[in-house]
Amino acid sequence: MIDRIISASIRHRGWVILVSLIVGILGWLAIRETPVDAIPDLSEAGVIVFADWPGHGPQEVEDQVTYPLALELQGIRGVRSIRTSSDFHLSMIHLILDESMTVAEGRGRTQERLSRAGSSLPAGVTAKLGPDSPATGQIYWYAVEGKGLDAGRLRSIQDWYVKPRLASIPGVAEVASVGGFPIEYQVSVVPYRLQARGVTCADLMESIARSNATVGGPSIQKGNAEYVVRGIGRLGASAEGRDPSETVVRDLEEVLIPAPGGQVVRVGDLATVAVGPGPRRGVLEKDGAEAVGGVVLMASGENPLEVTKRIKARVHELSSGLPPGVAIVPFYDRKI
Repeated sequence: MIDRIISASIRHRGWVILVSLIVGILGWLAIRETPVDAIPDLSEAGVIVFADWPGHGPQEVEDQVTYPLALELQGIRGVRSIRTSSDFHLSMIHLILDESMTVAEGRGRTQERLSRAGSSLPAGVTAKLGPDSPATGQIYWYAVEGKGLDAGRLRSIQDWYVKPRLASIPGVAEVASVGGFPIEYQVSVVPYRLQARGVTCADLMESIARSNATVGGPSIQKGNAEYVVRGIGRLGASAEGRDPSETVVRDLEEVLIPAPGGQVVRVGDLATVAVGPGPRRGVLEKDGAEAVGGVVLMASGENPLEVTKRIKARVHELSSGLPPGVAIVPFYDRKI
């Protein structure tokens, strides 16, 4: 048998060379299209559901959020099992899918079931799907570094400039900010001032919420022109080249609150308004020092090598738009 194969190959050298070239080209194309990963994903296909209920303990979250959600998600076709966990103000449900079910199908069916689960949850609680990323989807970690900038300013650059542009890369499921702290406007109420003026915290909060609004009205015809009537009440709208944060603080202090007896008081008379750090529950450490950065999660079914190349190219593009002295410094990426 071997002699016949050798003899036939010698007699038909041209066909042997042609078939070898075709097989080689197909193999080369297959290598290019085959996802290559340094850390193979051996986890079970699943869908994660999150629900936040701030200010409540694990037992309350379990009884009023996790358990009702788990009941609503029972019976989804293609779901093999449901695993739940409850933490402080956070509920997480992990749906394990059958091998015949794709992640995209599982997410679609889970979203359909979540659309009718809102009636069984407490007011203000909304369940949402987690990112479409496998368990080994963390393929790129980076830090946003800059001399002379605190962790709050660096976090603002990360949240408002770096994160949105990295999230738009094809194959990226989510970009999560890590470290630093978000900057927020804080109104610190003085209780005895509220009591002296007869104002409640609910009145103060409602007045602040209503003051940061823009309303529209009808248009006015004057000559050959049409003028649109608007009432601009957005806080900080009058910055005009000044520091926006200082303008917002001043506008908050000037917000008027109705008081008993037909009087009004200013927020600045009842509270202290300032720019400060928001609450956080974690930090990012790099070389023994606190840092600000983020992690990029790859979408399910994507090629990690190709997605990493796109991320590096986008980081190079973003570097030119960063403030002077600020740089994006990667410290982990998925390499082969």
